[in-house]
Amino acid sequence: MITRIRSLIVLLSFLFVNMPEISANSSKNVSIAVIGAGFAGLAAVGHLRELGFEDITVFEGSNRFGGRVYSIPYGKGRIQMGAQWVNGKNNAIYKIAEKMGLVVGELADDDVFESANIFAGKCGISETLVNEFYDFAIPLEEKYTSFADASKGSYNISIADLYEDDFQAFLNKKWRSRKELGHLDALSRFYKGYFEGEWGAFKDLALANFDQWDDDENELKAYVLDSTGYWGVAKYLKQRVPDEMIEYNHVVRKINYSGEKTTIMIENGSNLKFYPKKFDYVIVTTSLGHLKKHARSMFKPQLPKKKLEAIDRLGFGNLLKVDLVYDEPWWNENSSTLATLRVKGCSESHPLMSHFHSFDALEWADNQIES
Repeated sequence: MITRIRSLIVLLSFLFVNMPEISANSSKNVSIAVIGAGFAGLAAVGHLRELGFEDITVFEGSNRFGGRVYSIPYGKGRIQMGAQWVNGKNNAIYKIAEKMGLVVGELADDDVFESANIFAGKCGISETLVNEFYDFAIPLEEKYTSFADASKGSYNISIADLYEDDFQAFLNKKWRSRKELGHLDALSRFYKGYFEGEWGAFKDLALANFDQWDDDENELKAYVLDSTGYWGVAKYLKQRVPDEMIEYNHVVRKINYSGEKTTIMIENGSNLKFYPKKFDYVIVTTSLGHLKKHARSMFKPQLPKKKLEAIDRLGFGNLLKVDLVYDEPWWNENSSTLATLRVKGCSESHPLMSHFHSFDALEWADNQIES
């Protein structure tokens, strides 16, 4: 399953708290605080140092760098707890990954259909029926993208509205037995699970998203990284940030930019205190989720209404990953995806299984699958 990350704060896109904004022409003697040691924060510090700024302090709430990119060593590689694939070549992450030799392949968005082994419990499922559903479902993403392009500003149309109409029309084309309808309903839920992992919940996703998404690729695909994964990119960015610049376990609770210089209140363990140093500039690179929760209490004076409204309106998705490790692989070694359909009366699986959409075999671990 591939996830496109849509966020307010992305690489080299920051929320500047103090004005005027810092630039290459600014005095190099200014003090700068960077909130967050994720990719955006690390990249900001690296770029600032290239421009000659050295009086920089990075505040990181956790005990590590990398932010939402987090991996742990396991077996022959690293399990990626966060981001795992790269969308599009025309971005800084792909360029770094390619430079370091981390890119090992491509993965089409609809590969989950082309290569999936489908399991439907004790009932089994007709390959003909599966192919019939795929012939209906696979073109939908391109269809909706074309529709969005032709219907600029279609924010009031949800993907759920379009899909339910299309799926019902597909069912009405011919008579179906009760068994076939049960299997098609399960296939539909499987497709929606894939779609929501790619984009977002059907009912919340406006058609306009299809018009706005552009990763400069002519086809819907992602780039696969080796067993090092995003950790390699994180280390590359960290190389330009000395350890002494980062204050780990320093949670920023308040940024007061009402005076000539900015003061920062931090929480370190159970202690809440003002950081002893004041700053000329503050760059905030925290995630959209953090800003949604704390934007109205984090800044003094409060952020402009326009910025707060942007934070409120922007959305983002979430995915839970689970890695399953076996003594020996039991799946076909040529399969990259295992799909489990929940068909009523065909399986006695634990209700927890309803939360799993599909399982992907890892390129670097032959006894491990990931959902």
